[in-house]
Amino acid sequence: MKKTITPNRYKLLILSCLLLVSSACTDKLDGLNEDKKYLSADDLIQDANEGGFLLSTMMTSVNSPTTSNQTEQNLQAESYANYLEAPSNFIGNVNTTTYATRGIWASSWTISTNGVMNNWLQMQKRGIATKYPDLYAIALIIKVAAGSRLVDTFGPYPYTTYGSSAEPKFDSPQEAYAAFFKDLDEAVTSLKAAEAENPDADLTRFKKWDVSTLGGEYTNWIKLANTLRLRLAIRISATADAALAKTEAEKAVVETSGGLLTEVEGSWSVASPDGTNGHYTMTNAWSEYPDLCSSSYLSARFWRSAFA
Repeated sequence: MKKTITPNRYKLLILSCLLLVSSACTDKLDGLNEDKKYLSADDLIQDANEGGFLLSTMMTSVNSPTTSNQTEQNLQAESYANYLEAPSNFIGNVNTTTYATRGIWASSWTISTNGVMNNWLQMQKRGIATKYPDLYAIALIIKVAAGSRLVDTFGPYPYTTYGSSAEPKFDSPQEAYAAFFKDLDEAVTSLKAAEAENPDADLTRFKKWDVSTLGGEYTNWIKLANTLRLRLAIRISATADAALAKTEAEKAVVETSGGLLTEVEGSWSVASPDGTNGHYTMTNAWSEYPDLCSSSYLSARFWRSAFA
């Protein structure tokens, strides 16, 4: 009996063949649409990369080696406090050096908030505090450095409630400072534990992400945390929290604390891609502060530390 293939049967046959071919090839499609320039899921797992890859951005957001360092810090707090003075009537002499805020540089809020607080929040949501407490400790130290700048500049800030809702409760400066010290406690404890368990853990897990002058050494970051603690304690020493200031200052310098940053480690800073200090660039390449090193406000050669 002769059989003929009707148009409908012909279409079904072609469709069946296409399905067989496509299903046979799908096992080779994985990874074809991935951009090889970015870290893959497997890359993030190796050497705790998922816990450290955001830290570099957080560091540069506290002490940016680019022009944002000027609009974030130099043209704001440094000028207002007369650390540095412009040699001319900058913007018609209506600027922070004459105690007038123009509202045109939002960087002092946005860079620390977006670059530090947002990235810390991502690490918290990903459970980095549990998976890699040592790397989370680094994030906490950076968070305190950025958070203290925000609070000292603006006052109330949602430090303890950041990311909890679209309209988080703002902490008072007193509440924020208490939280700063608590975060530093956690950070130092975690880094000391990591060093005790494996002194080379920082070389494997953290050194490649440390773009600062501390060289990826956990012992140096412990000293940074203690130095920051002492600095914050001094700031509240003449307030109603004088007793807390005394306690925290003593905690920073006690023999078992891990020490403070000294001339050996140097200041904590982040160099620009060409290795120069941001203030050196402003003074020389931009010629905006030609008397930086001989200012009447300063008796010796002066370079700002990473956080103010």
